[in-house]
Amino acid sequence: MIELSPKIKALIIGASFLLIAIIIAVIVLVVGQNGSSVKIQSISFEVANQNCAVGERKELTINIYPSNASNKTIIFTSSNTDVVEIVSSNENKVVYLAKSIGAASIEAKCKTNKKLTDSCNIQVSDNIAQSISVASEASGVVGQKFILPISLSPANANYQKLQIISYDHTKLSNPVVSIKNDGAEIVADVLSEGESQLVVGFLAEKNNENVVVLTKQIQVYCEPDLVSELNYYVNSNTLSNANATSNNILIYGAEEYTFNFSYTTNSGVFGKPDNVNITFDSNIFNVTSKGNGKYSVNLRGVPFDSKTIVFEYEGISRSVLFVYGNLADSLNDFSSCGVFNNEYLVDDSYQFNSFSNYLFELPSSVNKLIKYGFAKLELTSNALDNLSDYVELDITGHVLRCKKATNTLNLGVVLKVEYWNKSDWVSSSQKNIHITITEKGFN
Repeated sequence: MIELSPKIKALIIGASFLLIAIIIAVIVLVVGQNGSSVKIQSISFEVANQNCAVGERKELTINIYPSNASNKTIIFTSSNTDVVEIVSSNENKVVYLAKSIGAASIEAKCKTNKKLTDSCNIQVSDNIAQSISVASEASGVVGQKFILPISLSPANANYQKLQIISYDHTKLSNPVVSIKNDGAEIVADVLSEGESQLVVGFLAEKNNENVVVLTKQIQVYCEPDLVSELNYYVNSNTLSNANATSNNILIYGAEEYTFNFSYTTNSGVFGKPDNVNITFDSNIFNVTSKGNGKYSVNLRGVPFDSKTIVFEYEGISRSVLFVYGNLADSLNDFSSCGVFNNEYLVDDSYQFNSFSNYLFELPSSVNKLIKYGFAKLELTSNALDNLSDYVELDITGHVLRCKKATNTLNLGVVLKVEYWNKSDWVSSSQKNIHITITEKGFN
């Protein structure tokens, strides 16, 4: 065995201890990285100073070292919340709002080590507008809100410095500048009709005082809110019939009715007129009361007829056709109707030629009811389900028509008139007839 000198032995022993120390350090480092958190060593804002204008929102970013720190929570605070207000923040960003002219600083502080801090100085100034963009002419409607959009250039100018400088108190009520997300608008109540002027201005702070640096005059035309539509409905004071609002109205004799009026303006305002210009024919109507947009009338005992009445209010008129009289007597006249061919009245047993037409004559009162949609005719047969295959009734011309060739066919049919009463069709009167349809012509 070779005997080592004391020096070599000492070197070997020293190298062994060094190797063991290196191994232990590596183990400690690995264990430390895997078993404990990485702490923040420093933080700093990307910028030390920043300028902005009142009303602006801006974002600041903070650098964190090391970037793989386990807990990156940063606490942000403002030194003067009246000037700069923090809106939101995350681990390395903060968003602030410039609220007023002045100086403030935003401080960032590490949550895990409050000795680690940094700050950014914020200088807030008044961003003066270069121009006011608003229409030089505008119109409003009396009794309504007057709204006019307004914007500034540059776009980030301070809208809070917009004010109404002067206005016509007799035409507009308390106009104000309402700030919006994308601009502003002038809002006022229109008091009276006529031309008016309104001046909007932009103020800037100089020598600790607000002075007007920009103005814009607006010509305002205050227009009357004109009536655009006259509305009405009619209801019976003694019968429970449905209200009528159409241009054709059926009313009964010896009953009292109330005409109720209202109006709508161009701006959509609904109201009741104090007075409606309407003249009722005294031969037909007896006016019992009127006022507040209502007229109560009695229908005199008059023959069945029709008449057009015109209502007028504020230049808007409405024409309504009234069918009136004793409805029962008019429908009873149906029994006297007849069927004609070549101006010859055929007996109750009608001999119809195939493919020929016969005029079914009605009393004038029933004709009017049908014409205005208050009555209708119907042709039925209990003996024949397919009556319509052989004969039909043309309601428009009141014509009985044979429309199918056939050998002699005897039909017992019913001509029936129905009228509209309150809310449904009511059978009123009918005429039983006998029809013989022949293949040959009838003379």
